[in-house]
Amino acid sequence: MTEDEIIEDAMRAVPDYLATIRDTGNFRLERCVDFELGRVRKLFRESRARVFPPSPSKVNLNELDIILAYFEPLLRERTLPVMQRYMKGRRVSELNATAARVILSEALGKAGLDAKVTGQRYRARVDVKIQPGTILRFYVRYKDLSKEGLVGDTLKAALDLKDALTRLGPGASVGRK
Repeated sequence: MTEDEIIEDAMRAVPDYLATIRDTGNFRLERCVDFELGRVRKLFRESRARVFPPSPSKVNLNELDIILAYFEPLLRERTLPVMQRYMKGRRVSELNATAARVILSEALGKAGLDAKVTGQRYRARVDVKIQPGTILRFYVRYKDLSKEGLVGDTLKAALDLKDALTRLGPGASVGRK
C-alpha cells in the first residue's frame, strides 16, 4: 500500500471515534489519533500475517514502532481539521438548542404547559406533561424556529391535544405503531 492509502484507511477510524463521544461531545485529538494508529497497526499485522507469529519478534515490534512514529504526525495533521469541524458543528448545535429552550419553554410556560425542551443535533425534542403518566412529545427543527407563526401554531396544537386527551380521561394516550 502507498502512504496515502494507509492514511486514508487510518482516517476511516474517525467515525468509530465520533460514535464513542456522541453523548459527551468531548473530542480529544490524542484519543482519535490512537484510533487511527490502531488501524495502521492492524494493516501492519495483516501485511505480516504469514510471517508475524502469535508472539511477535523484537524486529517486527521495532519495525511497527517506527511505522507508528512515522504516521502519527501525519495523522494528527489530517485529524486537526476534522476536530475543528466537529467542534464548530457542536457549538452551533448547542447555540440552537439554547435558543430553542428559551423560545419554546417561555411560550409553553406562559400558556400553562409544563414542558421540557431537549436539544438534539438538528432539532429540539419537546415533552409536554399532559397529566400524570402522560406526555406529549414532538420535535421542532431549529431552522423552523425563525418561521413566523410557528411557535403560535405549535402552542395551539399542543393545547388542543392536551384538551382532547384530558377530556378522554386518565389512561388516554396517543402512540405510533
